[in-house]
Amino acid sequence: MRDVVYVRQEHRGQGAARNLGLRCAKGAYICTLDSDDLWNPDFIESSLRALRTLDADFVFSNWTDETPDGERHISNFEEFYGWNSYRETELNGWRLMEPDQSRAIYMEACVSPSSALLFSRTLISEGWSEDLKIGDDRCLLLNWVLSRPCRVAVSTQPRWIKRICGDNISYVHGDTDVKRYASIYDFHVLIERFSSVMYAGERAWYYAKIAFNLLVLCKFELRRKQFVRIPPLLVQSAGSMLRAFVLWPGIVMKCAREFRRRQRKMRAASKRTRQTSVLSHETAESQQAS
Repeated sequence: MRDVVYVRQEHRGQGAARNLGLRCAKGAYICTLDSDDLWNPDFIESSLRALRTLDADFVFSNWTDETPDGERHISNFEEFYGWNSYRETELNGWRLMEPDQSRAIYMEACVSPSSALLFSRTLISEGWSEDLKIGDDRCLLLNWVLSRPCRVAVSTQPRWIKRICGDNISYVHGDTDVKRYASIYDFHVLIERFSSVMYAGERAWYYAKIAFNLLVLCKFELRRKQFVRIPPLLVQSAGSMLRAFVLWPGIVMKCAREFRRRQRKMRAASKRTRQTSVLSHETAESQQAS
C-alpha cells in the first residue's frame, strides 16, 4: 500500500502504541483506528469537513455495532444518549454539542470510542496516557473537556463499524473480571488526575461507578466460588459509595436513575435478541419452503 508506514514496538499497551503513531505522523489532523474496527470510505473526508466547517474542537461519528455472527445494531451512544438536545448544523447529519453539554456527557460516559474521533494535531500536546489499563482514550477526552470549553461535532449517521467480541479491551459488559478490575483501577487514576477540576458531583459519580464495578466483581467471584475474595470487595464498595455520598448526597438519586436506565437497556437488548431470533427462524423456514 502506498503512503502507509508500518512501525513495530514491544507490547506496552494501547496508549503507548498510539503515542508511537502520533510521533511518526506528519499530518495536521489525527485519527486512530483500532484493529477490530472498520471505517466507512467517507469517514475521514466527512469528519474533516465537519471539523473545519463547524469550528469544532473535535468531531466524532456514530457507529454500528457488529457481533461475531454478522448481526448489526445501533450504537450505545445512539440508543442511550441520542442527539435531540444537540443543535442542528448546516451540514446534513451533523449536530453540535456546546461546551456545557460536552462536559456533562463525557463525565457520564466515554461516548466516542477512539476509532470515532478526528481532531487537530494542535489539540493533543502530551499524547495518550500510558499508565491506564484500558481508559487512555477516556482520559484524553476528559483532559480536553475539563481543561477548556469544547464544542464537539457529532455525526448522527453511522460512519464506522465497531466489531464486538469477547476480546475487545474496552468492552467490559461481559463476564470479564480482568477488565472490571482494570476499569476500577482507571477510575481511581482519573479521579486523582482530574480532582482539582472536577465538581463534587462529578467526583461522587466516579466513586459510585467504582462501587458498582466492585459489586459486579462480587458476583463474578461468587460464581467462581472464590468466597474469600468477596468480603474485601464489599468493604471497598461500601467505602467508595460512602465517599460519593459525603461529596454529594444527591448521588443516591442519580444512582437510582442510572439503575432504571440500565434496566431499560437490558430490556431493550432482550427485546432485540428475541426479534433477531424470530427473524432468523422465519428466514430458515422460508429457505426450507423454497
